[in-house]
Amino acid sequence: MGEFLTKALSDVDAITLPIVENGTTNAYYMYPIKLDIKKLGISRNTFVRAVSAELPRAYFWDTTPLAEGYVKPLYLNPIYKNKIALGSKGFPFNLNLDRDYTYAYGDCPVTESLYENDLIITPLIRDGIYEKDLQDFVNAFKKVIRNIDLLRESDANKDGKIYDPIAAIEENVRKDG
Repeated sequence: MGEFLTKALSDVDAITLPIVENGTTNAYYMYPIKLDIKKLGISRNTFVRAVSAELPRAYFWDTTPLAEGYVKPLYLNPIYKNKIALGSKGFPFNLNLDRDYTYAYGDCPVTESLYENDLIITPLIRDGIYEKDLQDFVNAFKKVIRNIDLLRESDANKDGKIYDPIAAIEENVRKDG
């Protein structure tokens, strides 16, 4: 399925697809796509929502077509920023008193950029998804690319929120399924 998507989307200029080195295989959990938002001229959020709008509403997360980022970089979560995991005294961060554990924004700029700007993911590479489903996804993806000028006029991500997997589930997964 990953090979199908890579071949089918390889002619899209504004994306970078996974590379599988010769002699290796990839057991995809998610299919990652890196967007070049400068080439697209629209926000990642608008692009993801436009592709998702072209496909049927999902019944479950793994039938949600696209999401932004993956998960917030772990070191930016409160457990690391506040240095308290268990109890109220800083365990386990207080075990090595000779070390200062700092977890700051900017520590991993590539990871942060992928989460905030560049990465989109799809779980549409699992059992129960057929080549027709993948082709529908590719057609929707390419339709949005062909009509990108219309989207530039109405770039929708005015609130700047990341359309992560949780947001994608909340917006796309049918409540009646």
